[in-house]
Amino acid sequence: MGLQWVYSGSTVGLQWVYSGSTVGLQWVYSGSTTNKRRTMNEGTTNLSRRKVEAKAEIKRRLWVDFNLKSMLQFGIYKKTLLLCAFKKRTRKLNVDGKI
Repeated sequence: MGLQWVYSGSTVGLQWVYSGSTVGLQWVYSGSTTNKRRTMNEGTTNLSRRKVEAKAEIKRRLWVDFNLKSMLQFGIYKKTLLLCAFKKRTRKLNVDGKI
């Protein structure tokens, strides 16, 4: 059993070696592993950012829909008021016999 440096492709590692097989891995540095970790972290970050952006987009759309609905309701309310006022005025004119 001995401590030795092992270099294999892109992986550099400090390993315990016993009879040619690895018993325990003490420390491993791997460029590709680091890149994978970074890619995973970036992927997770991107996913989180996309989720936040999606939530913001949903809120924005709901807000726009709410405002549009409010505007339409106000428009309908306004038209109803105008129509009621017109009907009252017309009824008044008819009652008085004036055209």
